[in-house]
Amino acid sequence: SVSVEAGFLNEQPTDFSKAANRAAMAQEIQYVEAEISTRGNTPYALVIGGQDVTTGDVIESVNPADPTQVVGVASKAGIPEVERAVASAKQALASWQNTTARDRATFLRRAADLMRERKFTLAAWMIVEEGKTWREALGDVDEAIDSLTYYAVEAIRLEQEDAKRALAGWQRVPNGVAAVIAPWNSPLAILTGMTVGALAAG
Repeated sequence: SVSVEAGFLNEQPTDFSKAANRAAMAQEIQYVEAEISTRGNTPYALVIGGQDVTTGDVIESVNPADPTQVVGVASKAGIPEVERAVASAKQALASWQNTTARDRATFLRRAADLMRERKFTLAAWMIVEEGKTWREALGDVDEAIDSLTYYAVEAIRLEQEDAKRALAGWQRVPNGVAAVIAPWNSPLAILTGMTVGALAAG
């Protein structure tokens, strides 16, 4: 775990010349395969306002390296679910925009710690679901961790900068609810990067 006052350092790439790292990656791929087999066609729910929401419409995700393998089935959001999600985000904005940069940075650093702890598991899901190589998948996780730690640092820097400008009557305020539509090729890194900028800003 890194303290909230720490500066930004890139996450170090995994060294696959070490047998322990190779074994950990192979073990997590086996874990993911077992999870897929156990879950079957039970849909993953949408999460809106902290609540699981299932819909009658689903999306199937298929392993590109083995198109006969369904990796997962997810509930598909329609207009009612999107409207509910936006309303929930607007409600949360009222308190989130008033949190201090330090509290927002602490939240982002904690998320980075959780990703770091589950790095091989997150990579294994991308390997199976997208056909990424081990290095590409772990690079995706590393980039997501980098986004979380970088924006944590920037949130505090911008608040300190704003405190000086406030004396001149200048104030930066959160813009409102943000929607993120991330591409498929870097499902964790790009989604995280696009999301945490808005979270860090309040």
